[in-house]
Amino acid sequence: MSYCAKHYKMKIHKTPFFKINIKKVKKKYSNLQHSIKTLYRNDIIAFALKANYDIKIIKLLKNLGSYFEISSEYEFNLLQKYNVDTKKIIFGGVIINKKILKKYIKAGIYLITDSINILKELNDFGLEVEVGIRINLDYIKENNIHFYDRYSRFGIECSDIPSIKRFNNIKITCLHAHIPRHDKRPDEYFTITNELCNIIKTFKLSHVKYIDIGGGFKVNKEYWQYVDYAKQVKKALVVNNMENITIIYEPGNSLVLDSTKYITKVIDKKYLHNTQYIYTDGFKEHINHSGRNIINNYKIIRAKNTKKQNKEIDKQIIVGCSCRTNDILTIVEDSNEIQIGDYIEFRELGGYTQNRISNFLIRRPKIYYC
Repeated sequence: MSYCAKHYKMKIHKTPFFKINIKKVKKKYSNLQHSIKTLYRNDIIAFALKANYDIKIIKLLKNLGSYFEISSEYEFNLLQKYNVDTKKIIFGGVIINKKILKKYIKAGIYLITDSINILKELNDFGLEVEVGIRINLDYIKENNIHFYDRYSRFGIECSDIPSIKRFNNIKITCLHAHIPRHDKRPDEYFTITNELCNIIKTFKLSHVKYIDIGGGFKVNKEYWQYVDYAKQVKKALVVNNMENITIIYEPGNSLVLDSTKYITKVIDKKYLHNTQYIYTDGFKEHINHSGRNIINNYKIIRAKNTKKQNKEIDKQIIVGCSCRTNDILTIVEDSNEIQIGDYIEFRELGGYTQNRISNFLIRRPKIYYC
């Protein structure tokens, strides 16, 4: 698909650059919030910060009342820099030493851990601490084709719960389960929530007031909406007579994915081995970390309306301006000839993209907002 730049509603900045639409993030957050409230629930939305560190996204979500889920000290310090209330921070990563553990406890953030050693350290502090534990639910995958990975290194086995309950200074107030690599169907979240409810009953975890179901929601018009997930989660609570428990949703990618585009300019072109190469001022490393198939997720912005004059080309290979052989952004097939001065826009790059870009070979692109 191609557009003429003069009719395209975007100021062309110095390329390459990212363009973030903050309103789309706000709309997604509001949709999830509305989905929860229409079910007469008052659950918690905790943005998985690793999905995007952009300052304006953080400030927007902070102002909307979002909690934040973090997994590193770097992320904790980042939120402190922007004055995020520590009572709205949930830490679910690896704690590397006792000093950092004490730092988190002093700050008052909520800890979820899958380390029995960390739980022992907390108990030895001599202070009563409310804590969440991450449960390994690999056993529910055995006869379920929708879960791809059979084994995970994350979580505590249920058989360890009795020994954890013997720690006098610890109250288990949250059970957490995040299962990567599955179909992300809403009914799978019913299965996860239902199993956590069963664990609460089986082990008589009377202090539990939260269930954290993680993230990974597949939200777009081709799949599901947030309300589909919220209904399945509530259904599990109703079945188990546990509607008093607060659910923690940890959306990351689903909140920010379609908010960000990457624009690069065509600066050169040549034929080689009967193939047309289109050179841009971009770099594959700028968009290679999204974990998504970007091959067909682009559009061409024509510098001039030359569509009628251009001949159709079977294949045009779009490459970056680095010295790397594999710096290929995409391949355009059966399209009008791309000209120097045209722009290529890649879409849906709001999740896990900007966070992971270094200054390797080419400086990080600037970010603009609309």
